[in-house]
Amino acid sequence: MNKHMLKICLSVSVLVSFLPVSGDAALAKPQSYRLASVINPDDILDLPKDHWSYPAVKVLVADLKIMPLKTANQFKGNDLLTRYELAEIFYRAVKKLEAASGKDLRKVGGPPPTQFVDVAPAHKEAVDAIVNDYQIMLPMPAKKFWGEDPLNRYEIAYELHNYFTLLEGLGTGTAPTRRNRASQIKDLPADHWAVKSVTEMVDKYQVMDGYPDGSFRGGKRLTRYEGAAILRAFILYVNTYLIKIEPPAT
Repeated sequence: MNKHMLKICLSVSVLVSFLPVSGDAALAKPQSYRLASVINPDDILDLPKDHWSYPAVKVLVADLKIMPLKTANQFKGNDLLTRYELAEIFYRAVKKLEAASGKDLRKVGGPPPTQFVDVAPAHKEAVDAIVNDYQIMLPMPAKKFWGEDPLNRYEIAYELHNYFTLLEGLGTGTAPTRRNRASQIKDLPADHWAVKSVTEMVDKYQVMDGYPDGSFRGGKRLTRYEGAAILRAFILYVNTYLIKIEPPAT
């Protein structure tokens, strides 16, 4: 069984037992994250204005400053989105949400905090908070995080579901009418460990969708472009129905 499949199987155990879960990875080399105080999206060399993900990247990178570039002037959108990157984005977003709402969103109770053995110092604050304090992402076996591992669509659906659950009580607007698209997805068995999360992302929150051929392709790993698009949809929902966190249009 390869490591990617092992992650999915282990996630099933987490859903059933709510015990910390995790995989093998050497101590990750810290990755350079660049969050400039002011970013002009037109200066990003590999993000033309006519690129399909330009609006999403602009919001996350330039407007909210929660998703960093990978070099001084490159987004590298075809690179796979890693667990470290998602933890950092989630952490920056939750801090903005706390500032906007005036509330401490950390969860009380739950499993004992995981003392990670493989988290690079540059990511320790974000990973510890997102796993232990906010309980949005899961630990992996043997007190590891596997931060350099890429994410797939099942995993981001599960983690976004956790994030929405954390924020549910902050709603100030009327949520959109629930739709019925998840039932039409051909490759999502009723007993799949991520079925509830996928269904909620597709039907309730409407931040993810299936493909035109009726598939969800949950095992497909996400590029940074694709991750940005999903996260932009998440931010849009939160900004519209839960907490205003986007800066006003200029």
